[in-house]
Amino acid sequence: MSNKRLAWIAAGITLLALALRWYFVTVTVVISPIRGDAIQYFACAWNLAYHGVFSTSAPHAAVVVPDSFRDPGFPALLAIWLKLFGDHGQGWYAGILRTQALLGALTVLLVMLVGRRWLSLPWLAAAGVLAALWPHNIAMTADLLTETLFGFLCALALWLLTVALEKRSRAWMAAAGLVLGCASLTNAMLTPFFLLLAVVFFWRAKPLRRLLIVLLISAALLPGLWQVRGLTLASHDSAQRRALINLVQGSWPAYHEDWRILVVHGNPHGAVLLKPIDASQTQMLASPAAGFKAMFARFATQPWRYVVWYVWHKPVALWGWNIRMGQGDIYEYPVVNSPFMTNPIGRLIAALCYALNRWIAVAALAGVMLLLWRRTTTHDAAALAAKAAGWATALLLLYATLIYAIFQAEPRYAIPFRGFEMLTAITALAALTRWVAARRAATSTKSRACDVRCESEKEPERDPARCSE
Repeated sequence: MSNKRLAWIAAGITLLALALRWYFVTVTVVISPIRGDAIQYFACAWNLAYHGVFSTSAPHAAVVVPDSFRDPGFPALLAIWLKLFGDHGQGWYAGILRTQALLGALTVLLVMLVGRRWLSLPWLAAAGVLAALWPHNIAMTADLLTETLFGFLCALALWLLTVALEKRSRAWMAAAGLVLGCASLTNAMLTPFFLLLAVVFFWRAKPLRRLLIVLLISAALLPGLWQVRGLTLASHDSAQRRALINLVQGSWPAYHEDWRILVVHGNPHGAVLLKPIDASQTQMLASPAAGFKAMFARFATQPWRYVVWYVWHKPVALWGWNIRMGQGDIYEYPVVNSPFMTNPIGRLIAALCYALNRWIAVAALAGVMLLLWRRTTTHDAAALAAKAAGWATALLLLYATLIYAIFQAEPRYAIPFRGFEMLTAITALAALTRWVAARRAATSTKSRACDVRCESEKEPERDPARCSE
């Protein structure tokens, strides 16, 4: 494809994405934005900015206890704005929202730069427009949560990876690994991903094996240092405890609905419904061995229910539309004056995306299979990088689905990967279009050949049965 045309189209779509996100964070009001998970992210950022300590202790607490319960990536970004503007007034808040609008737009650009390795320009533009318009990704830029930063870092890491493979450059690969490490420090669920990536590349792309060593070392560096810090802490509030909490909560099919009854609808009966879940959570934290034993005993009472829950319902919920652990629809927290509520064009975009959501998920699954099926025996750097970019994209989507199906499946958690979902869905649509065109061309060629044969034999009428052979 023409680099100049690509640059103009990518720039236009990126500016569209930026305008939509900038407008959203400017006009939309999030009611009490420091709530839920944002309370702890803000506390970590405040303590980091004013005490130089990463801790979930409340701001202005008499004693600040270091911990690693939350991942440090997003609080570190938030701490920069707190340090620049202080925690009084709206300066820091406006700064972080506009930063997220910019990061969200750049994510769209990076997704397109990854997809250009295997998609033609018209299909790539379609994927970019979908990613730019997708309501969840726009709405998330107004929340003080990790998803926007995490999505940007994932996209940046995959783009750097494809450049490193194309250039066969250790420096670019080290940069890709470091960004993967930063993404892991923003959301620890990604930490094992670079190991999976290295194994698949080692198996399917032998010329890349030396570069993979650079990827593994650089990707493990920052998370490794964070783990070393965690070992020195006296606090029991760690990411491992948070993972166990998510594992237990995600093992109860009714958890999200019971939580909504209590928190969203304010019905105290929700607390009664949550009691057995809280009890199993407490047991797991006190003794993981006893907690797992009790969990598997519960699974054994209704084995098929839990098989369907993990294999079907949780992946479907992850790529669904309505955010359940939050306000609902596309919103994590209550908002007023959202363009998707007040603007006719915004309402139309949301309605169209809602109608497309399940079909995009199905097409994305087909696209993932197509990308993983692509094999290469060439040593050409560009061809190998194109294949590897597709593998990495497909693996990231499969990996995210698997991890969240094991722990908690919630549409909010799919937001960082929505751009890659669009890429794979468009990949499947492009493949289907090529297949249909090839079938039509083959049918047309066969029909013309039959016409020529019949004419040459000087038959007065063509035998339909013979010509259809």
